[in-house]
Amino acid sequence: MKTLAGLLKPLSGTLPAAEIEMVPTRIPKVKGFTVREFISLTAEGPTRVDYALSVLGICDLAGRDISTLSDGQFQKACIATGLSRRADLILLDEPTAFLDAESRVEVLAAIRDAARSGGTAILFSSHDLYEARRVADREITLLTD
Repeated sequence: MKTLAGLLKPLSGTLPAAEIEMVPTRIPKVKGFTVREFISLTAEGPTRVDYALSVLGICDLAGRDISTLSDGQFQKACIATGLSRRADLILLDEPTAFLDAESRVEVLAAIRDAARSGGTAILFSSHDLYEARRVADREITLLTD
């Protein structure tokens, strides 16, 4: 994922000419930004912010300072930053890591629906193969030591 995002040099070959956005696993909660402002930092306009808030069901959090959010709420806000951009590919590293079981299902369904309706491919990593397989159109399984 880091290679696709341009953070690491490919071992061989070239990267596709595409608009690729990555939402990292750990983003610090900096006090002084509302959820709406946080998403707006990288969004392609207010309409995309509203879209991302709505897709993830966090419209009620829009005015909250991100430093006051639970880890799960902040995880949704981070995913919203990715969905608020128009990209050919959005990379999400463990997007459900800090979510409870119900929120995991909701977020994965939202990611699936956004990918299917928005013309953007979404590639995400997950240790929860069961849930990932339920929403993914395709699967890549990497086995490591």
